[in-house]
This record gives sequence, structure tokens and C-alpha cells, in this order.
Amino acid sequence: PMESVIALTFIMASGAEIGTQFGAFLVFVLLVLMVIEIPLVAYLALPQRTEQVMMRIQTWVRTYRRQMTVTILFGVGCLT
Repeated sequence: PMESVIALTFIMASGAEIGTQFGAFLVFVLLVLMVIEIPLVAYLALPQRTEQVMMRIQTWVRTYRRQMTVTILFGVGCLT
């Protein structure tokens, strides 16, 4: 995914020691996997409730997509 490449680029450009860079990227990957795995496990345990929650999240994201995009681009712009 593109996010992994971007995260790796920021981590490698940090100038930290290689062990620190590897640890930072490992934490990033674990966080991404948590975002994916938690809904899957929840769906196995409570499929109807998980579907309701995910639909609310999807509606919220669609409603505020433009504001989130602008905020992310502004944040990245401030970092550079």
C-alpha cells in the first residue's frame, strides 16, 4: 500500500539509527494490522453489531471526507 511507502520514506529520512528506524516501521505495520484485524475479529464475535458500527463509521467518513483530506494535506505540508 502507498501508506507504507510514505511511512517508510519518512522513517528513513529521519536520520535515526537503523534499529530505531526498523522499530518505528514495525510499530507502524502493527498499528495498520490492528486497524484491519480488530473489525475482523469483532465480526466473528458479533457480526450484526459490527456491521452496524462499520456502517456508521463509513457514513461519517463519507460525510467528512473533504475535511479529512484537507487536514491530512495541511499536516503533511507543515511537516515539509
